[in-house]
Order: sequence, then structure tokens, then C-alpha cells
Amino acid sequence: MLRLTSFLLFLFFACPPPSLLEEYAEKRIIWSQLEIQDYSYNYLASCFGCMVGEVVVVVENNRIRSVLDPDTMEDNLIEYEGEMVPVYSVMPDEFYTIDEFFLVVKDGIRNSYTIEIAYNTEFAFPEEVHIDFFKKVEDEEISYLLHSFSEN
Repeated sequence: MLRLTSFLLFLFFACPPPSLLEEYAEKRIIWSQLEIQDYSYNYLASCFGCMVGEVVVVVENNRIRSVLDPDTMEDNLIEYEGEMVPVYSVMPDEFYTIDEFFLVVKDGIRNSYTIEIAYNTEFAFPEEVHIDFFKKVEDEEISYLLHSFSEN
């Protein structure tokens, strides 16, 4: 009996609430059905030690074409090995198409302690996400903000 109780408690705490996964699946389907391949959006990741300030992510044919400075709308540059180079060429894994961002959110739903998600009301993509990965660990939380979405 103790084993069964322990197993049930494990399932309760280890599995995300079905409503989060159901809402995710519903929004993912809506976004996919729109078939938007060319777009841009402002992106900000915020966490302890994050290196990404706000940028504009430009996507063409569902691939990131460029990451721009929102003030100048020119390539966002970073110093790398003594030269100024486009940030995306040095840190490509820090930026996402919306399809890729859905996978980040899915991973957060499945593997975090808590997650809060707000979806865009018109296009159904996740536009504000707060993830706390571990209950008793500080400074590992991350927040994402996607806004100013525009079809190109």
C-alpha cells in the first residue's frame, strides 16, 4: 500500500497539469494552421546572468534571417574575439522562430517546477512565459517576452 501511495504521489507531483498541456496543444495547432512563414517580433529573455537584451528577430521561410537592434533596425552586434559581429552568428541558440519557441515552452511545461504562459490572442503563440525550474534553487528562473509581432 505504501508503494502505491508513493507512486501516486510521484505521478501527481511529476506530471504537469493536463490543462497546461491541453492549452499548449490547442494554441500550437492554431499557430500551425495559420502557416505564417515570414514575420518579425521583438524578443527579450530575462534571467540571472542572461546576455540577451531586447532584439528584433526576423524570420523568413521559417528560419531566422537576422537579429536586429530595435533602436537602429540594424544587425545587433556583440564583441567576439576582438571584433564586432552579429550576435546571431555567435549565439544562434539564444534566439528562436516561433515554432522553436513552442518547443521551449513544451519543455518548460514538462520539466519545470512552475510555469506561467500567456498566449497572443490573435496568433496564439506564447508571448509571455515565466519558468521556475526548481523549487529550492534561486536565480535559475527565466522569463521570455515576445511582442510587436508583424507578418512580413
